[in-house]
Amino acid sequence: MFQRRAKVEFIDAKSYPRVVRGADAAHFVSTLKGEDASRRANRAVLARTSQLRDAVLDYVNALEQAARAGDDAAAFGEAHEIRGLAGTVGLVAAGTVANGLCLYLDALAQRGQSADRAVIMLHVDAIARAARAQDEATRLGGKVAAELASLVAHKLGDDLDIAAERSKT
Repeated sequence: MFQRRAKVEFIDAKSYPRVVRGADAAHFVSTLKGEDASRRANRAVLARTSQLRDAVLDYVNALEQAARAGDDAAAFGEAHEIRGLAGTVGLVAAGTVANGLCLYLDALAQRGQSADRAVIMLHVDAIARAARAQDEATRLGGKVAAELASLVAHKLGDDLDIAAERSKT
């Protein structure tokens, strides 16, 4: 499995220091779930959409470089960033295909197998095209993601339905 950029440490909930009283925490959670908080969060994301799209495109550029260099670990890292951020800024197709690439590279890493360069490049090209497309009609995301999921399933020897289902997450 590929390492993420930062190490994560899980802390048992019972040993975590109490920060607020239970009633205060309940109030905080209800405030976060409120309509006003949701509106403010949406406005904040919309105000930064251009910057966030630029960030996705920077990740795409880095993904292309990593893939050309044959650096699967770096490619995984960039695809991981894309899959997490792309949907937030409306680049759903790029995020879906990036998720498929992550699943493929992760499965191979767990098996100790090498990736098929053509499969990686097909994913990278699809991600780049989807992220750089000017409108949703030219992204063809759902169809491309499904076809790539079928290819990955074939390469991994998995059931096609399982791979297609994974590409939706």
